[in-house]
Amino acid sequence: MNNLEIFNKVEQHLLSQNAKSQIHRRGLDLFVCGYRGTEGRMCAVGCLIKDQYYSPTFEGESALDAGVIRALNQSGINTQEPSTMSMLIDLQMLHDRAPVSEWRDKLAEIRTKLEYNESLS
Repeated sequence: MNNLEIFNKVEQHLLSQNAKSQIHRRGLDLFVCGYRGTEGRMCAVGCLIKDQYYSPTFEGESALDAGVIRALNQSGINTQEPSTMSMLIDLQMLHDRAPVSEWRDKLAEIRTKLEYNESLS
């Protein structure tokens, strides 16, 4: 998948899910973002990882974690491209930090950045 295809998949996933993927933090009475969350939800990076390559050990780790990178590569995402990893971090931060009500606008900003970077290539 190229970066535009990856972005389109994540954008479609997040906007149709319209909710954060969250898991219950053991020992605490709170929920945090998760690659695989309650009600079958997945985060921006989690939706790119095929089920057979997902591991619960990814939870709490960034997209830069060696295990997450390996799972992304096994799932057909080329993490050797710095622009791909930069975009994945942007998408992960969008999911984890932005309110769902802002996702559409934030995704448009990431798309603009992606298209600009692609035009330079």
